[in-house]
Amino acid sequence: MNSTERIFNIVCLFLGLVFFSSVISSMTATLAQLKSLRQGRDRTITELEKFLREKGVSREMSVTVRKHVKMRMSQRKPLEIGDVPALKFLSVTVMDDLRFELFREPLRGHQI
Repeated sequence: MNSTERIFNIVCLFLGLVFFSSVISSMTATLAQLKSLRQGRDRTITELEKFLREKGVSREMSVTVRKHVKMRMSQRKPLEIGDVPALKFLSVTVMDDLRFELFREPLRGHQI
């Protein structure tokens, strides 16, 4: 094995190490984010259960409330303008243009 092949092998190993490390890092960050979201959901359910216990709500009603809350939490609602903090940085003109574009199609279906 000559020195050119050896250098090529070292470069390939190094690039493989960097690529694999970035993949592992990305997976770890995604898992941490999912864990954080789940903890927030679990905290909400725990607070609900504590509230129901403290107020002496019956077991049947507690089960109904818990099921309803879990169902509603699992539903994905579409984002609204107020849900996107970055839109607060838009100028009034650009925001008006955005609103016009967002509501143009739904309004076309209605006769004035």
